[in-house]
Amino acid sequence: MSEKDPLVVFTPSGKRGRFPVGTQLLEAARTLGVDVDSVCGGRALCGRCQVLVMEGDFPKHGVSSHAANLTPLSAAEEGYAQPLTIPPNVAYADRFAAAAADARRAGRGLWGACR
Repeated sequence: MSEKDPLVVFTPSGKRGRFPVGTQLLEAARTLGVDVDSVCGGRALCGRCQVLVMEGDFPKHGVSSHAANLTPLSAAEEGYAQPLTIPPNVAYADRFAAAAADARRAGRGLWGACR
């Protein structure tokens, strides 16, 4: 891994590492020894490994996080992502809410089990 790879920081532990673009957060968590519940083994079936991606400046960890730095949501993620807006980090709230609503309408992810 190089300095050009994205930095992933898990809180509250502060465990961090650089990972190539496209690395799943569950894989990064396991590599760093962060315990994230994943009953289905990361196959996007159970919805237990949900994480909260925070936006903003985090001086304690020396990082600035913005939704624009994220890769687009995959079809599976759209079905499991639940928007949580915490002001002042609201720049992409509409985008995430629309993705969640679209997943619900299409019956993707957890919504497929509600039929």
